[in-house]
Amino acid sequence: MENNSLGWAVQPSSWFNFDSDGCVYCADINTAYRVARDQTRFGDQIIWKMTSGDPIRWVRVTKEEVAHSAYQGA
Repeated sequence: MENNSLGWAVQPSSWFNFDSDGCVYCADINTAYRVARDQTRFGDQIIWKMTSGDPIRWVRVTKEEVAHSAYQGA
């Protein structure tokens, strides 16, 4: 993610895999939460942390505005 100021992305959790063409990119985590809360009318949302490698599932945002860790464990 070098030279990329868009460090976060939001997409429906039902997509499961990250879709670089279908997500909404955000400059900061606060914007990502606002976008995710707005989009919960379409179902739960996942906020992804963009990295220099593969994106990381960061947090799940639900209609009840509850944020859950998206980490699935090993």
